Amino acid sequence: MNQLQQFNHTPGDTINDSEVTDTDVLSGRGNGVAYREGNIFYSRLIKENQDEYQNHANTKRKKQIATGIIDIIKSQEPPGRFLKSKKHEAFVWVVQNDHFAMKKVTQALREKPKTKAAPAAEKKPTEEKVPEEGERDSIRKRSM
Repeated sequence: MNQLQQFNHTPGDTINDSEVTDTDVLSGRGNGVAYREGNIFYSRLIKENQDEYQNHANTKRKKQIATGIIDIIKSQEPPGRFLKSKKHEAFVWVVQNDHFAMKKVTQALREKPKTKAAPAAEKKPTEEKVPEEGERDSIRKRSM
């Protein structure tokens, strides 16, 4: 298979894990897909467009934003694809159509932006509550 044929897949085609490129967006959960290059780039595109999509865009503009993200993914070299794992077959992916991609992109744009937790050094220490006299008696009675 030459390089052009390798990336010329149509929706519904199955590909092996070895054929997945750094420009592909993989559907799924967890670190296995989250830290793939294509998914990192996809997440950045979503974050860059979320505010406008959620707070300022009308219906027509929302569709333009989502379509623009899909077009950017597909215009990379090699062209990015939206892939979903094939049920009951490990390391096999199914190329998804534009309808699937549009649903995935619009859902991601609608979600609340993820906020990063403060690093441990910046977190305020929690104050330990010391029971008052009456509470201590109550605690002692329950433990007897």
